[in-house]
Amino acid sequence: MDAFYLSLVSPAGASLMEKTADFNRSAHRPDPAVLADLPEERREEILSLLNARLKERPFLRRSWPSADDFADFWDFSFEPRRLMLLDDPTFEALILRFGAAVWAPKLGRIVDRADVAQVKKELGELHGYVTGQGRLALGELRTPFLSGRTPLTRQGLGRSGLLAVNLCWSPLPPELAARRPERLVEPEALSALPASEVFRKKLFDKLKRMLTKEVAPPWRNCFASMV
Repeated sequence: MDAFYLSLVSPAGASLMEKTADFNRSAHRPDPAVLADLPEERREEILSLLNARLKERPFLRRSWPSADDFADFWDFSFEPRRLMLLDDPTFEALILRFGAAVWAPKLGRIVDRADVAQVKKELGELHGYVTGQGRLALGELRTPFLSGRTPLTRQGLGRSGLLAVNLCWSPLPPELAARRPERLVEPEALSALPASEVFRKKLFDKLKRMLTKEVAPPWRNCFASMV
């Protein structure tokens, strides 16, 4: 047994193991036909009870029919893959924050009052980050992600963050990629980005720092510590 799996007995490792179990459990959900047979007035109660039983006894998930033929995936020893474990709101917040840091200098140069108001409306809570620490957050990591075709919208910023995450993942094992296809970008979109291990290591360290120190600190237990 290698050092990664031995580390899972530690308090921090236990957190990672729990998230990994949740990730695999999420593939096992009731078939729509099964749900249709539940009495409507008790449907939520029954589903809540089933979820509780599955959480208490993970081995029971095999009795919960899966709507998709997904294979379990447990190998998250390659640390960037653990970003796939993030829940949707946390994942979205991370890619938006990275994208905001990419485009912060350009967004900060907008001075027309009407344009500034539009940017504030579009970015919401991210606007303060863009005009503050976001301008200094990436340094040399920013340049490869600057594309003149990127719209300065939440969707555009999220796209920049999604590219960064996918570059750190590349390549993903097919069975893991199949679990969350909406988090993937087309392979050719990565071709213009640096492919060196050095760059990808720096990029992942930045994403990990953003996640564990700014976006969602409780997730730090699932990642190696940083100074």
